[in-house]
Amino acid sequence: MNLTEFLKKLGIESLLDLKGEEKETYRALKEAFARLEKPITIESLTEFLEREIEKLIELLDPDASEKKKALIISRLKNYKDLLAFIKTPERSRKFLEKELEIRSKMIK
Repeated sequence: MNLTEFLKKLGIESLLDLKGEEKETYRALKEAFARLEKPITIESLTEFLEREIEKLIELLDPDASEKKKALIISRLKNYKDLLAFIKTPERSRKFLEKELEIRSKMIK
């Protein structure tokens, strides 16, 4: 759903119906909706997972209940596993390139 469709559901048929602060709010909402409409890429997913991992590490509190710790740790493990899965092809390629470079030097 784009912003225009959203506003129509609220009864606003035209942007001309908006006044002062409403126009500022519209601009802010338009920017927010534009961010939501961006396609998800491997890079954006990687950045998201890295941010979430950092947040979860900050949430780990030694005084938290065992249940809360278990939930945070399991989510942290899932995010780390997913991140490792995403980065594996890149690591493999870099490893292969390094090996080829080493072996090509050995042949010379």
